[in-house]
Amino acid sequence: MKKCPICGVSNSDKASFCSKCGATLAKRKKQGPNTQSAGTNGLAITSMVLGISSLPLSCCYFIGIIPAILAVVFGFIARKKIKESGGSMKGDGMAIAGIATGLCTIGIFAVSIAAFFISGGLSGSIWKEYLNQMNQGSSI
Repeated sequence: MKKCPICGVSNSDKASFCSKCGATLAKRKKQGPNTQSAGTNGLAITSMVLGISSLPLSCCYFIGIIPAILAVVFGFIARKKIKESGGSMKGDGMAIAGIATGLCTIGIFAVSIAAFFISGGLSGSIWKEYLNQMNQGSSI
């Protein structure tokens, strides 16, 4: 016998609606303690956004190094919290994406700095001109 959730009247097992009040008698899923859907970790989202934005920002006087470092830090923190949540949080892929893009930007930065110094950096005429200007007391 199906019991009506509204009025409490017993109805036959084949009934779809309550014979007294007309309420739907569809079977409902039993709700346990962990029926809430897993939420996405905010740090994982932040890591991904910072990591992705750091790539184009690396072309702007290497200002992208700041969000890249933050993306890597937030990504590792998010992954740790997601693992500790026991499945109540999701977003591990976003955290990995933030870490990966952040590390790519840091790699681009490191290669650019290395290339700058290998090519002579501020040596040669640029460096000498700078020192001459500084010794004369004027700015460039």
